[in-house]
Amino acid sequence: MTTGPSGQEQTQGRHELARRGRCPECDDEYERLAGHWKGSCGPPTLDRRQRTLLAGLLLGDGHVGGNGETKHFQLSTRWRPFARWVFAELDWLAARVVRITDARDERRSPAQRYVVRTHAHPGLSHLREWYHSSEAGSDAAAGESSDTKRLPAPADLPGGGLTSRIGRAWHATAGSLAWSAPEYATTRQASFSAEADARAERVMALLESVGLEPTRAGKRVQLPPKQTTGWLEWIGTDPVPGVAYKWAADHEEYQTAKRDAEALRARLWYERAMGTGGSDGS
Repeated sequence: MTTGPSGQEQTQGRHELARRGRCPECDDEYERLAGHWKGSCGPPTLDRRQRTLLAGLLLGDGHVGGNGETKHFQLSTRWRPFARWVFAELDWLAARVVRITDARDERRSPAQRYVVRTHAHPGLSHLREWYHSSEAGSDAAAGESSDTKRLPAPADLPGGGLTSRIGRAWHATAGSLAWSAPEYATTRQASFSAEADARAERVMALLESVGLEPTRAGKRVQLPPKQTTGWLEWIGTDPVPGVAYKWAADHEEYQTAKRDAEALRARLWYERAMGTGGSDGS
């Protein structure tokens, strides 16, 4: 067990759902690609799709960490389809998806989360500078609030600015939708958590960099209804698996999609707890 003290090891169950370790350079399988890349093969270069996806996830709940010079990326989520989507999108860089269940909640509400982790890669190391916390690299920080992280300026993102793919990953992991008047679809607003002033300023700067006009409302930065529609069209109207409710056109659709996501999560937990779905397969 890699998270927390030994006492926690006894209360958490881990099950590996997916693993990948094929080097794209030599096409051979390795238990630890990072070790292999230190040899004659050398680490392959992260492509634009991988870098922009990572950037968007890091704007939300993802983090880069590790004890060595070469870092890895990790994301923890409640939603298995979302974890599998991230794993697939990262291609050869993704190392594994692990389901973690807290045994103390075994007979209570669903308590599982899904952790996507990449192989350690030198291209990830500079992203560590996005973090304030010295503990951001530990597995325990996977559930840490995104408000504890320092966000980059738009010019520091891959390609020098916020792109639709970065925005899509950001919205999938950290965005939310709400309706000021649920009976009217036209009151839909997208928002992002921003409790700290510094974070709110960076969130607003990122949205403003693509022509939007966000406002701060309490602990969130939000977009007005018309701009919310524009934002969702710009990042792609096809929802990301597992978090389809974040693309809902109206409140009823949102409730249905969120209920479906929660129902799947509960079913996976129940089947695993009863021993009828331990593989947690697709």
